[in-house]
Amino acid sequence: MSSYFTRSNLQLSSFALLTVGWILSLASMGRMDWRVWHLEKDPSSMISSGITWVGIWKVCFYSPRLHPPHQGKNGKICHSYIKHDTFLPQDFRIIQNIFLFACILGAMGKVSITIAIRNFYLGVPRRSAICNPFTIGGFFYISAGICILICVIWNYHSVFKNQSITFPATFHIPPSPETQEIGDAGQVGLPDMEEKK
Repeated sequence: MSSYFTRSNLQLSSFALLTVGWILSLASMGRMDWRVWHLEKDPSSMISSGITWVGIWKVCFYSPRLHPPHQGKNGKICHSYIKHDTFLPQDFRIIQNIFLFACILGAMGKVSITIAIRNFYLGVPRRSAICNPFTIGGFFYISAGICILICVIWNYHSVFKNQSITFPATFHIPPSPETQEIGDAGQVGLPDMEEKK
């Protein structure tokens, strides 16, 4: 009898851990700080802090000159972009698609494992009714994890090469930073990799 409860605790713990990982990957995708650009200090620049946060879906900076009226003197200015914007490098468009695919895989894994846990607790007599959904769910989660790993490593590679992005003139951002570093979003997506400045 104790082996039954031990197995069920392990399965529920794994399910909880997978859920947390999936939520962190969703949070990582939406963050604006995949790359942190340090720009040359220029008093005439629109960017007061000299720092720009470049994310998968938007870019943000602080500006005393471009602030919206309701945000005070140093409001955060963000410009959203989509995968069809021509100024985006190819790697950003690919990462957007891979991340969306990873989220779908994670959701499918969650559904499959939920079905397996339901069958387990209802005492479904067929072993395949429990094992197959766990196996399929595990496959989906591993595939989603590999997709996220590809995105994070690709971002690290781009930062190490100090790759530039030619934003439109309306964004008021220079095409390349003086230096750049990995932002917090990459660390949410893959916390074990070291940050390089």
